[in-house]
Amino acid sequence: KLAEEQSISESGKEKVGNRPSRIIYTITEKGRQEFIRILRDEWRSEQRNYYPVDLAVYFMSFLSKEEVRGYLERMILKTSDSLQELEAHAGDLKNNPYIPPLAFAIIDHTRRHLCAERDWLEDLASSLDEIHDTYPEYDS
Repeated sequence: KLAEEQSISESGKEKVGNRPSRIIYTITEKGRQEFIRILRDEWRSEQRNYYPVDLAVYFMSFLSKEEVRGYLERMILKTSDSLQELEAHAGDLKNNPYIPPLAFAIIDHTRRHLCAERDWLEDLASSLDEIHDTYPEYDS
């Protein structure tokens, strides 16, 4: 698609060992301009995050406290696992000379979000006894 839009152009072919040959592409001036436009649009966007779990939290009293506690414990575990995986991956990348320092700012951004999510889930779980029944139960 990028070639059809003339955002990239074929600049050569290469063959390594017994592997099939592959085409090498170069970004065109039109492609550079489109890249810069998209980049600027992203910096200007005022994106607001939406968390679907918030709706589940709002209506948690429709489920038993034990069921909600189980979901929260699972979410805490998954978030903690994701955080550990991210930190291990970041540690591996630190030894790679091809990874620019800015990549670690992005990794840190993700790490901070995961930490905040884990902390919020832990706070929610610890206050579950106080807040679970604060929304009227559904009468079937």
